[in-house]
Amino acid sequence: MKELPQYINTAGKITVLTAILGVAIFTAVFSLNFGAQELRHVEAQGRATTSVTILNTPPQWTIDAQESTPSSTSTPTNSGQVITWRATATDSNAESYYLIICSASTTPTANSSAVPTCGAGGKRWGVSSFTTSGVQATAATTTTEVLPFIEQNPWVAWVCDAVATNPRCNSTFKAGTGSTSSPFNVNKRPVFTMFRDNSPTLPGVTVTFFATSSDSDIVPVADTVRLKVCSTNSFNTTTDTCTATTLATSSFAASNPTATYVVPIPTQDQNYGAYGFIYDNHGHEAIGGSQGTNSVLTVANATPSVSAAQITLNNGTNLTLAVEAGQTTGYTLQYVATDNNSCQNASAGSELTRNIVSVYRSAVGSSTCNGTAGAYNANNCYGSRIATSTWNLSCTASSTSCTGATDTTQVWNCTFPLWYIADPTDGTATSTQYSAQNWRAAVSAIDDNSATSSFVQS
Repeated sequence: MKELPQYINTAGKITVLTAILGVAIFTAVFSLNFGAQELRHVEAQGRATTSVTILNTPPQWTIDAQESTPSSTSTPTNSGQVITWRATATDSNAESYYLIICSASTTPTANSSAVPTCGAGGKRWGVSSFTTSGVQATAATTTTEVLPFIEQNPWVAWVCDAVATNPRCNSTFKAGTGSTSSPFNVNKRPVFTMFRDNSPTLPGVTVTFFATSSDSDIVPVADTVRLKVCSTNSFNTTTDTCTATTLATSSFAASNPTATYVVPIPTQDQNYGAYGFIYDNHGHEAIGGSQGTNSVLTVANATPSVSAAQITLNNGTNLTLAVEAGQTTGYTLQYVATDNNSCQNASAGSELTRNIVSVYRSAVGSSTCNGTAGAYNANNCYGSRIATSTWNLSCTASSTSCTGATDTTQVWNCTFPLWYIADPTDGTATSTQYSAQNWRAAVSAIDDNSATSSFVQS
């Protein structure tokens, strides 16, 4: 210790100082390392749990709502038809949306995962399907004759999303523009309660059809009604025309329209279909028990006629008596009978069935020689109503002259004899008593209803 006194005096101090210094260094290093790890842990933990909440925004109008087909006062939607609206909206969150059409401008309620609800006091006219953002949406409703539909119906359109949390509607509504704007107009049907005609009537005569009908619509002016009469109970509601034959069409009237029809010549005497249909000036057909009612148009039996110009005695040649003290046969008479019911009846038989015929000396006249048995005189008057054993007149209808229901005429051909004592009308005044006269014929045509024409002389 004496030899090394300086070492001995400082040995313990160095050792202690070194130890203290080592501990300090160790502590510092440990602290720094542990802090870095903790900071990294905290940083990692912060990144895992921090989030940003993005608020839902409502859809925005891209294309405003319009009626797809104008439903205005001039072009109303007929009851029973569909009215459609269309619009396009875009959502900044790319959410799908609903187009809802309401009757009032109170803001609707958006519903989570469901269709929106119209606001207070509003009726829902229609709502679209859930439509992709940016795609056109369509809403529609079918109109009816009854409430809630009236003649004019206000509407407003909204777009709403349906997100699960905080669904929203755009606060701005749309109501269209021009003819496709609010309100939409519903045209109600006319009412039709009675239909009749004033038949029976004859061919060539006018029949009138009467209807009791009215229309309650008054916007912008009162609607008018028209009567159409069809031959069958069949009516095309698209074109408002008869499927078969149109008999009559009225003009448009405020109520109770009438229509007239001239029965064609010829028309067979029988009952015909005459069905009444009413529609308004917007082409909407009536409701009521009389729509399609048959008024039973009755065509009466017409009296046939014979024209003097169409009576031909013995083909225009002389009646020459050739059998002494007996009858000369083979004389002819032809006439044409006309009937406005046609020469053919409704059963496809003959309408013109009989006749009255007389052949006489002209001075006797048809009023005296009228075809009756009492007027018969072998000298100057032969009539069809005496027995054939006395005067064998035979008349038959031509089998080819009547061509059917559209033909009015029938040719008849008769043959008859004259006795040898029939008054001669040939010769001169000095040789023949009746030289200034001639022989003539008179005819009446009779139909299947026993209607008899005038007795017409040739």
